[in-house]
Amino acid sequence: AVNEMIASVIAHFGRLDVLVNNAGVVSNRTVAKMSDDEWNEVISADLSGPFYCMRAVIAPMRQQGGGSIVNISSALSHRVENLNANRTLNFEAQRDHFVARA
Repeated sequence: AVNEMIASVIAHFGRLDVLVNNAGVVSNRTVAKMSDDEWNEVISADLSGPFYCMRAVIAPMRQQGGGSIVNISSALSHRVENLNANRTLNFEAQRDHFVARA
């Protein structure tokens, strides 16, 4: 689906200059109460989604001579509150993974 979306954008506009990854899912459950399905939903939106979008735009951006990718995460990656470590773990993973590869 992502590759088709990117192809559609390029077909319509002729190029792709910027990708902004700003989607996110937060679960308000504690780690002890969070189901595997809830965890997978958070990881899918917050980590897999930006990864697939970035992977899809790299080749077209290189072919046109460049572009910009902006990844937005949350300030919650800097603290754990009320044992909602799933929030912190997810935001830290997103921040550290994508910043390290920028």
